[in-house]
Amino acid sequence: MLEFKNRDATNGSFFYFEGQQIDLEVLEKLSDQSKSVKPTLSAILAAVELKDDESTVSTSTIAEKMGITIKALNDRLRQLRKLNFIVELPFVFTGEKTFKRRTMCFAVQFEQESIDNVNSDIEKKKTEIKKLAVKREFMRKAQKEIQLGDRPDVSNKLPCIVRHSNSFPIEQLAINGKDPRTKMAKKFYVTSEDGETKTVLARIQSHSRILDSDDLQVLFATYTLIRLYHEKESETHFLNGTTPNKLTPVYVDDILLVQQRALGGKSRRLVRESFKAIRDTEYDMYGLTNIKTKDGNLSFYGERRFRNFSECIPLSEYAPEISKDYSDVIFGDDSMIYLIELPDHIFESLMYNKTLFAFPTNSLSAPSLIFLLYLRFRSKCNNSDKYDDSLKNLNKVIAPSKRLGDFKRSLITSMKRLSKIDDPYLFSRIDTETNEITFNLWGYHGKISTKENYLTIKCHQKEVVAACGLDTSKQNAPTKYNDLYSNFAPLMQIDKILPKNIERIIKKDVTKYTVTYKHPSTGNTSAPLTVYSDSSEINDAVDFLCKSYGFEIALVEPKIREDIEKLSHFTVKGHSVTKDEYLTIKYICDASGLDGNGFIRAFFRKTSLHDELHTLILGEVDDLEPSEIFCKHVRSFQ
Repeated sequence: MLEFKNRDATNGSFFYFEGQQIDLEVLEKLSDQSKSVKPTLSAILAAVELKDDESTVSTSTIAEKMGITIKALNDRLRQLRKLNFIVELPFVFTGEKTFKRRTMCFAVQFEQESIDNVNSDIEKKKTEIKKLAVKREFMRKAQKEIQLGDRPDVSNKLPCIVRHSNSFPIEQLAINGKDPRTKMAKKFYVTSEDGETKTVLARIQSHSRILDSDDLQVLFATYTLIRLYHEKESETHFLNGTTPNKLTPVYVDDILLVQQRALGGKSRRLVRESFKAIRDTEYDMYGLTNIKTKDGNLSFYGERRFRNFSECIPLSEYAPEISKDYSDVIFGDDSMIYLIELPDHIFESLMYNKTLFAFPTNSLSAPSLIFLLYLRFRSKCNNSDKYDDSLKNLNKVIAPSKRLGDFKRSLITSMKRLSKIDDPYLFSRIDTETNEITFNLWGYHGKISTKENYLTIKCHQKEVVAACGLDTSKQNAPTKYNDLYSNFAPLMQIDKILPKNIERIIKKDVTKYTVTYKHPSTGNTSAPLTVYSDSSEINDAVDFLCKSYGFEIALVEPKIREDIEKLSHFTVKGHSVTKDEYLTIKYICDASGLDGNGFIRAFFRKTSLHDELHTLILGEVDDLEPSEIFCKHVRSFQ
């Protein structure tokens, strides 16, 4: 074992250069593209000239010569050790009594295998870069082909966070923490028209995972971006007399920018996982319902089903595939753009309501547990009200999968993280002696005792409004005027003056699956529309009716969409084929010219292919490869 008498642990780690045969020609074989590897090795070898009597050179000396910090050099040395360019040698200091030290002795070694591994990794990275370039080109073409509008710019100025002004029980049903369950039941509370608080039960289920507080922040970012997108498109709609298309492009990177998170592979993956959870989570809500009849009001208990997204379509260049355990279909793991359609009442609220609920800009970058607390405070008190609760109850409501002790630790950790956010309306102080947390969450001032397990807050209403970026001299609640309302209000007025006999004016043929419009005199017809029709097919039908009847676009488009909603999906072996599944069949059969009507005609009578169609769309085989007979038949209906 090596022994050094002129050094000790206070001198730090060092290199030992005695008796090593280093072939510098091998170093020249290392690719110039190896970033820090080659220059770091060169600097280490150059340090041979600085070795002392024991043939050692301190790493701090090498860092100084390179003009970098010792921490940066240590990071590079860890990389060199992984690549086997340097090794750690066993040693002792003369007179050393303990071996509990962090000082290391390094030696340089060159092996052709290490050189080959680095060069191979560089070639792999070059290939990945080329793939990314191809992917970006694919997304650019896809964006152009489906005529996506201009992307809102959120990179320079963060937008005000908004959501629709409708009742939104999802705020109460979201949980903190990744819960392994795919089914659960919860209750939430609503205020009736007569001011009474009523309990509603909800059954929550998802075939992937249930929406949690992290996903809820992504959902709020999605609402904000959808409104921004249509705000940018509103002038075009106003000039053309059109209303917004519900299917809206949302960019993964824009979600991260709104949340003030770093752009990167891991962050993008988390957003995609959130989109999947938001899309998959379904809510069955049970409660007392009132229906007006001609004889009065009828009260009974009923059920209502809700999903946050009506459509959530990832744009991907890769075909779907079955997971290794056959439990799922993998699709969209590379997607950077999602086409999202919100439920009608939510979308219309974002577009046409006079006001929207506003939230602090930093609320989506704060820990998700803090976000849930803030939402709970907003629902529980306002106008200088006070609100008290036990931590046990709070734990049960917003983090049911956590034990009380774990929940309190999460609270403390989340409160500590607030110090990293630059926000005048955000503050926390933790007193370790009394086990108390004093805080301000955007106007809600309070105290938490982790010892006595209670929480108390008081609402400072003006501060709540100011924290949302609103003018307190004009606003007394955290609501924001919806600029889209003034843009779209004139168009929406058209709905009120639509001719009552429009159904009799427009001639059309309607079947179970299709609707076809006719010219009033020539008998010419539009292409049949189905539930699978895309925006370009719908636009063609709009253009046909406008030219045939002299109607405005804003009058015709809603009517066509209403007709389409009344049509049925094609059913195979009891399964209703979705639009995504129809598009998958187009893709795997290389039938880009196939429309919805052609798809239905292809399989309406060809029952001999129903088994294969059913297998393909449900992913019941190891690969999604259709037979040649199947593909040839599908392509014949293009």
